[in-house]
Amino acid sequence: MTAALVVSCILCFISAVALGGDPSQLLRAVAAGSITAFVLLILAFMLPGQLGLGDIALAGAITLNLGWLSWETAALGMSGGLLLQGAVAAVLRLCTRSRSTGMIPMGPALVAGWLVSVVLRSV
Repeated sequence: MTAALVVSCILCFISAVALGGDPSQLLRAVAAGSITAFVLLILAFMLPGQLGLGDIALAGAITLNLGWLSWETAALGMSGGLLLQGAVAAVLRLCTRSRSTGMIPMGPALVAGWLVSVVLRSV
């Protein structure tokens, strides 16, 4: 699903540039998505079992989209999603009084960070 999202977004971005848009937006978007995916992939190798490849792909797709808007929007969306994920994990661990190392899906927090950054960008 994330591959289809990435391909469709890149095609839309290429179309926007071809119709007279700024090519630097496309380069920024691709750079933001690639850098995010690369950094998270390195973290996944350094901390096995803590970060799923689906989360990495979704984070790359999200920052690809947010990078089209600006570096600041991409940074806000990613950091907001990661902070929200940390808060959710802390609350779950405190409420369940569990010290289990079970994985918590990061997708919903990343999408929430994406949405918040887009809304704040438009304000």
